Amino acid sequence: QAERRALRALGVRIGAFSLYMPALLTPRARAWAESFAAQAAPAWRPAAEGLAPLPSPAPARRALGLRGRVAAGPYAVPAQALEKLDELLRAAPRRNGGSVLSQESLDSLGWSADEATAILRGLNFAPVARPVEGEPMAWRRRSAGPRTPSPPRAPVPHSPFAALAGLTPVPPPPAPSARPQP
Repeated sequence: QAERRALRALGVRIGAFSLYMPALLTPRARAWAESFAAQAAPAWRPAAEGLAPLPSPAPARRALGLRGRVAAGPYAVPAQALEKLDELLRAAPRRNGGSVLSQESLDSLGWSADEATAILRGLNFAPVARPVEGEPMAWRRRSAGPRTPSPPRAPVPHSPFAALAGLTPVPPPPAPSARPQP
């Protein structure tokens, strides 16, 4: 709690999908950060507002963050839009354990149904039931579940790590005995 208060005092907001500073999302601050973002991803310059399709390969998270965006599915979404999405999901009517996103909610975000589906899937949401024609979908966040450790990978041949893996440890020399001197 103390760390959260300290971050809040510095102006950092802990959102549902990102950490961000609203003061850095103003037009003046974004113009200043654009020079750093241009260094992080020089070939990618999304529009100032709205969704931006992610190029392949996607820019680094740092480049997205400098532009006030978060990768969600195939789009770079403004952090403020994702926080508005969180508010809409929390206030939405519930059906079968999921939040129903109405067309009015999507219109307030400026997203089409296909864009919203791609973004929600990118944020690890799943529909709670099969879509019914003419009815809005209900979405529920998937649980992350327990993580299983990945098995150790074999080193790439002809790399320094392969040479290190082939080394065997040398046993330490025996410790000198501590006999008292006569």
